[in-house]
Amino acid sequence: MYTGNGTKAQKFKIEEVKQSSTPSRPTIEGKKTIEDGIYKIYSKVANNRLLEVPNKETANQVNLRTAMNNNQANQKFRVAYQNDGTYAITLLHTGKSIDIKGGMNKSGTLIQQYDYNGSQAQRWIISANTDKTYTILSKASGLALDIVAGNTAVGANIQVYTSNASSAQKFVFEKCEAEKGTQSAEDGTYRIFSVANTKKLFDIDGGSVANGAKVQMWDNVMVTQQKFDIQ
Repeated sequence: MYTGNGTKAQKFKIEEVKQSSTPSRPTIEGKKTIEDGIYKIYSKVANNRLLEVPNKETANQVNLRTAMNNNQANQKFRVAYQNDGTYAITLLHTGKSIDIKGGMNKSGTLIQQYDYNGSQAQRWIISANTDKTYTILSKASGLALDIVAGNTAVGANIQVYTSNASSAQKFVFEKCEAEKGTQSAEDGTYRIFSVANTKKLFDIDGGSVANGAKVQMWDNVMVTQQKFDIQ
């Protein structure tokens, strides 16, 4: 940027670019095929393999892979039907959506977890098959969720690929039972000590009563900020 002076260095030509015609995206209609809820998603290509975000990663752009069931939150998905015939599918441990990497409508594009943004790269049609499995299709492209190369090993990547009705594109949704707790301590006022160091216990930094105050481990000095009501 520079002071206006009328020189050629400050003069530009605007040339309109003619847009070439592009093929339209396939029209895919969805409907409600499973109830809203929390599910584990197993692959038919290896019946004991299910989808997960590895190592309980919480960052964006972590690729989904196959794994053995260990009943952890990074292997559980919240499935919610939308009013356009699609489903939003989010990871239970992060709330992030399963998402086509870069929003690309191209076979072979990997699937990742990413913050929900409402884009079609995060909208899925769950189509019922005759063998009690489901095919998961991208609203953006019509491509199907797919185990790369039909790999039966643990750690196989997940991609979108041209729909071909193979076992690598068929999944079983197993609904998770709601977690139920039981009372393990009587209601009352408690100090909470660490097993790692039994001389240390929960303490509110500086005895603060403000929102956002830090909870820390501290020596037991018998002050009110180290007492907690449990109900």
